[in-house]
Amino acid sequence: MTIGSIKQQLVSAKLPNPDLTTALEVLIKGRPQLPTYDFIPAKPLNPALVLNTLKNLNVELSTRMALQEGLPPEFYNYTVKDGRVTFHVPNSFQCSISIADDSPDSNFFLVDFKLGFQSKDVRLIPKVTSLPRQTFHHLEKFANRELSKQNQQQQLQQPQPTASTDNNNNNSNNGSATVVTGSGENCLFSLFKLLHNYSTTCKLYQLHRHLIQLRMGIWKGHITHTYNAEKCFVVITYWLKRRAVKSTIEIGKFKDNELDFRWIKEGLLKHGQAMHDWNELTIDSGFKSFENSAIQH
Repeated sequence: MTIGSIKQQLVSAKLPNPDLTTALEVLIKGRPQLPTYDFIPAKPLNPALVLNTLKNLNVELSTRMALQEGLPPEFYNYTVKDGRVTFHVPNSFQCSISIADDSPDSNFFLVDFKLGFQSKDVRLIPKVTSLPRQTFHHLEKFANRELSKQNQQQQLQQPQPTASTDNNNNNSNNGSATVVTGSGENCLFSLFKLLHNYSTTCKLYQLHRHLIQLRMGIWKGHITHTYNAEKCFVVITYWLKRRAVKSTIEIGKFKDNELDFRWIKEGLLKHGQAMHDWNELTIDSGFKSFENSAIQH
């Protein structure tokens, strides 16, 4: 081993030089003169100032929302209160957004998000449910990214001056050219698609957990299922002891990110139907209705 490598390994073991100046201050004054001493704490905010700021913010948000174009119909149901806009999407989610300043170009940002359902026993009930803190922060990054896209597109569409190289055409080229990149969709529409997709995925995962409990309980030996998290799809196979062609129920996001199902009995497609109110039903009662329909058909 060379002497140079030994010196490099001993760098971390080297002690710093003694701070004689600080040692003398402690010896004479009893404490060091650190920058944190004599710090003047901030005065508490005046409640009247806070209330006035929230009122002004509510007016600004109400104006911004009134001027929004291309708002998804699910976001028509909203309230402006306490300096934030809260959207209520029944049986799906609830979210709140706000702005940081009164500039017309300021971006919206996500303040809060809650699911509109909760798992209880083997059923989903309508109840506002908060996300774990770490999960919310992870979702918040993607949401704020979607909310900032529209402002970035508007900046790309700003008029850009054109330079004319022909003196004879100066009069006809004194205008400006616009960089057209496509208007794009409303940032709130992008936010809705993101949060609705997340809510539907969570709902399908809860159904997957309920199916696991049913397979270990009253439906043991009669049903089995597979869950594909990437494709957001659940395939349930029932009447396992019959020798006929397998009958399945497929639950997933078929279109518009809505939770739909397809019933295939003995290889034949019976019907499909949107499951907008699936969270108000239990998976057990859903199976019983399928069973009754199968017997009738």
